[in-house]
Amino acid sequence: MKGLAGDPPPEVRARLERLVARLEAGTNAARVAGTRAVAVLERTGTPAARRALEDAAQRSGPAVRAEAGAALERMGKGTAPR
Repeated sequence: MKGLAGDPPPEVRARLERLVARLEAGTNAARVAGTRAVAVLERTGTPAARRALEDAAQRSGPAVRAEAGAALERMGKGTAPR
């Protein structure tokens, strides 16, 4: 992070570190929620769920895109859990 690259005063450094930690925690929570949603859609296995997975595989963040793509591959092979 650019703000931490120099030698900021201790109070500024502490604030920036707290902000970075909050941002990273939010990212992880969003990733977990996306992964759970992919699992539910895969398990549902309906045509609407497949369309939602196709959309997620194209428009989501990298982790969810990968999960959605893998789910679609498993669904295509008929090995998705029921």
